Amino acid sequence: RELVLQPAVHQAAMMSRLLRGLDRVTTVDGTLALASEILGRPCSLVEASSAVIAGPQVSVRPQALRQHAYHAPDVGSEGEPGMVCPVVVVPGEPVRLWLVCVLADGDELIQRAGLDLLGVASWAVGANLVHDRLAMERDARHRLALLNEIVGSGELPDEAILAQMATFGWSAAGWISAFHVQLSGPVDSNWVLVNTDALGETLVEVGIDGPVIERTDGWSGWVCTSEEPPVSDYQRLARSLQDALAALVAGSDGVSAHAGVGRPAMGLPGLRASLTEARQAAALAGAGARRVAVRHIDELGIQRIMLGWYGSADFGRVVAAFLQPLTVEDANGALLRTLQVYLDCQSSATSAAAALGVHRNTVMKRIDRISEMLNVNLHDPDQRLALQLVVRMHRLDQTNP
Repeated sequence: RELVLQPAVHQAAMMSRLLRGLDRVTTVDGTLALASEILGRPCSLVEASSAVIAGPQVSVRPQALRQHAYHAPDVGSEGEPGMVCPVVVVPGEPVRLWLVCVLADGDELIQRAGLDLLGVASWAVGANLVHDRLAMERDARHRLALLNEIVGSGELPDEAILAQMATFGWSAAGWISAFHVQLSGPVDSNWVLVNTDALGETLVEVGIDGPVIERTDGWSGWVCTSEEPPVSDYQRLARSLQDALAALVAGSDGVSAHAGVGRPAMGLPGLRASLTEARQAAALAGAGARRVAVRHIDELGIQRIMLGWYGSADFGRVVAAFLQPLTVEDANGALLRTLQVYLDCQSSATSAAAALGVHRNTVMKRIDRISEMLNVNLHDPDQRLALQLVVRMHRLDQTNP
């Protein structure tokens, strides 16, 4: 009888150790370490691509990550046996994380007793992750509220703002250059939150070390220097920011990032001014066709005048009236999109076709139709420039309603 009950007794002892230990750990790493200690095998948290998020490095077949807990003889990428258990962070959301324990041959006892233990550990990891998410969201809301005070949408006096900034470790001393990142595509506030640390680390690597503040649609931030930056530093800052954003969105299909950089200015009033300029420059960076683009406010020249002109009701009416023949007939927006890309590609039908994913002849037929509908001659440089201004202002109008 004792021999028959031995596996169940062993499993109960392991579960008891886990439950007692969970009273003492409050982090994902702590939970994984506890489970690994009890099972005698490394336990790791992995995501859908099989990349390890926390715990020891393991090599797992992505096909082994299923929606239910199980053990199999081929969980590891080299065909090793193992156990897999999904981690539910928010009930009803798709599973994106799994606990994995890769075993060795001869671990049948652990395999029989360990799957239930891994399931309990997965609940604890899910709770750890929810706690971390709530803490991040709370801190992000506080940072965003203070950012709104900084840019002047609140009622706190400057002295109170500076005191709150100090509690976050932010500085408004010396010369400040601000940046504003605007995201588009399949992103939400949680995507921004999850990627904030990664962006901050990448920015530090490219020489941008300062606050990075989450907004629902991107980030704002700034860097401080004791001396006024030379003009040559403007482009370095813009290029470094572009490199960091390109690295950030490289693995996220459909996500675009457009950013602007303001002029360096002194103190809290200078920070406000630089943030405002950065937001304007980001709006104009987003008017182009590139997935990642960064513009410094001093690059824009005539475009800064255009930004002010665009904001007028008169110009809005001009744009709407001019494009009306196109927008009325072009219900799905294909013609307008073709015109935008064609003009951004310096009137190259070949480049536009590649960007749109259509044949060159399709682009040419659409351009001929557009020319006829709008009664413009795109071979005339003056008419082409005027049309490009109108199209870009229309694009800004759509992205900044």
